[in-house]
Amino acid sequence: MVHGTGTRLSVRQEVSAVRWDGRDEQIVMSLTVDGNAPKAAWIMPVPHRATVTLGDRALFSDLERATAPVHKDRDHFWPRDGDWPFTRDHHTVGDGAAAPSAAAPPVGGFAPTPPLPQTLRGWG
Repeated sequence: MVHGTGTRLSVRQEVSAVRWDGRDEQIVMSLTVDGNAPKAAWIMPVPHRATVTLGDRALFSDLERATAPVHKDRDHFWPRDGDWPFTRDHHTVGDGAAAPSAAAPPVGGFAPTPPLPQTLRGWG
């Protein structure tokens, strides 16, 4: 974050979610910013001109709920079929994202984005 002389600004917390489909990368960020700067610039290197929009406020709450720990009681010590990480069909053990087929995009150039909407004030 860049701000004017005589002002202060700090990012207290940053949370990001990244989605990469092999071609496009989508980064959703939530920043908690403190300070007294009336104007500031946020700089993030990107490979090409980026599209900047407001994200869905519920995304990080939804992710937190979806990944919350689950408490389960078992009356046996050794895992059985159907116990995590084992599955009944044995086809999903170890499944996850496919191996990368292409390198991440290079960072280069400078592409200023338009000013962020005023609705960012107090958003979060």
